[in-house]
Amino acid sequence: MKYFISPDKEPNARLSEERLLEIISKYFPKSVIEKIDDEKRTYFYQTMFKTNDNYIDVFIPKTLDSVVLNTNMLSDLSAFITDIRQQFSKQDNVLLYDESYSYVVPIPFEGVTNDNLSQF
Repeated sequence: MKYFISPDKEPNARLSEERLLEIISKYFPKSVIEKIDDEKRTYFYQTMFKTNDNYIDVFIPKTLDSVVLNTNMLSDLSAFITDIRQQFSKQDNVLLYDESYSYVVPIPFEGVTNDNLSQF
């Protein structure tokens, strides 16, 4: 399922491409990070990490204003999501939401817990 991490309006500053790649490598050291050079695509990085039962794909849009997750293990990603959230300005109201916007959770600057994510 796809999930999005983004501010509820235009962010105060763009995310750092280099810092996002560092965070992905920290949490998923065996992941494959692929740079997408196709100008028609909205994303310019895609990361894939799979184990026997779980997977996560992380997409970084060219706009550097959000992060997209495609995963079946969201409830285990609180530390990763917190690190991503802290890349936005403290003043930004950052949300985690599903593709249909059925579930929306504000992510405080201090972060979320796995319990916060279990509602998804």
